[in-house]
Amino acid sequence: MAIWLETIQHLVWGRGLCLLLLGVGICYTIATGVLPLHPLGLWLKETIGSLAAATKSSKDRLSPFEAMSTALGATMGTGNLVGVAAALATGGPGAVFWMWVSAFFGMALKYGEIFLSLRYRFMDPRRGLVAGPMAYIERGLGSRPFAAVYGFLCLLGCFGMGNLSQANAMAQGLWAAWKIPPLYSGLAAAVLVGLVAAGGLRMLGKVTGFVVPLLTLAYLGAGFIVLYVNRSALPGILAAIFQEAFSLPAAAGGTAGYGIRQAMASGFSKGVFSHEAGLGSSSLAHGAADAQEPAKQAMWGIFEVFVDTMVVCTMTALVILASGVSLSAEGARSAMAAFATVFGDGASGVLAAALALFAFATLIGWRYYGESCVRYLWGNRAVWIYGVLFLGAVVVGAVTGAKEIWNLADSVNGLMAFPNLTALVFLLPQVARGTKEYLKKEKKKTEKKS
Repeated sequence: MAIWLETIQHLVWGRGLCLLLLGVGICYTIATGVLPLHPLGLWLKETIGSLAAATKSSKDRLSPFEAMSTALGATMGTGNLVGVAAALATGGPGAVFWMWVSAFFGMALKYGEIFLSLRYRFMDPRRGLVAGPMAYIERGLGSRPFAAVYGFLCLLGCFGMGNLSQANAMAQGLWAAWKIPPLYSGLAAAVLVGLVAAGGLRMLGKVTGFVVPLLTLAYLGAGFIVLYVNRSALPGILAAIFQEAFSLPAAAGGTAGYGIRQAMASGFSKGVFSHEAGLGSSSLAHGAADAQEPAKQAMWGIFEVFVDTMVVCTMTALVILASGVSLSAEGARSAMAAFATVFGDGASGVLAAALALFAFATLIGWRYYGESCVRYLWGNRAVWIYGVLFLGAVVVGAVTGAKEIWNLADSVNGLMAFPNLTALVFLLPQVARGTKEYLKKEKKKTEKKS
């Protein structure tokens, strides 16, 4: 089974999908006016510059900030720790560069997904709110069967990327730090996820709106301390990242030999695993936002990818590389060992708690994504069955082998991308036109004020 999963993972994440993600991302970057570089000030103003307005919402909707926090929580799971460690182990320091590339062009992709999600979302008597790729494939491309294909693949993704892999990494971390049996970790996580699910969309927004920003800031603070202690190693590490990305001899650490193809594939797959741009999943959360202007809400998508990959994943990679721990370490142990070089053995416990919270945020976010897919495919009556299966999968993931789960998650990630990218290609003119109109309106507002 493990051999089959590894073979499928290599086939899905071959050169074709990497080039497809890169190509569509480049097209969206150009068509939207070289987002995110232009207009840099506007998307910063519409996100962190408007937090007061972004935290308000109606009863049956998430606030724009809560939608972003839910999506960011779903993306900022164990991929930011375990995924980065796995990318470094299989692709070397050069994988970091390709993670950056996937994130840069992924910002425009994520923007386009959210724009289309709000543009085409609709209410259905039997299925409730329909948003995300299912909405823009059904209404934008005019094909409900193709939308159902995406919904089914996304549902598989919620059990692979959004459930099994998260529960497994969480259980590994808690076992390594505190010797908590994986079964107990899985049961506890399942109970907590069930409690949040019982509270509905509003509870989801409140939990992610509080946990995700706090956890992110705490993690970055600890990372900065490690980098400051190891600041003398940073120039050599940065040189190695760029050199290994193009298969040149490494300047530090003796890590040559990974090869550009391996670095690119590993960096792209783990980068997409983390920020999810090109998969369409985050647009399901943003589609539930209490926002009227698609382009304005889509600006949060740019911010989301930037924080997730350019900031948090980069921090993890630099901490691991600067600490000098082995890149062959499995799972969460590599990141734990890196922080322990500065904070001592107590760091393992703290990082295990952080890993558990990252995983929890991802679990509750992806549980909502899966519920959206189930409602779309089979209506409201099937939701309770899905809920039971999802909670059961949390327990299964906690006690299952790590390698098989990560290969499964990577494979489903890639499969999700194909129908979503197809829709994004055909609907690109609408995103470009809508963005241009929005930028013109914003320019006129600025001119009036001045």
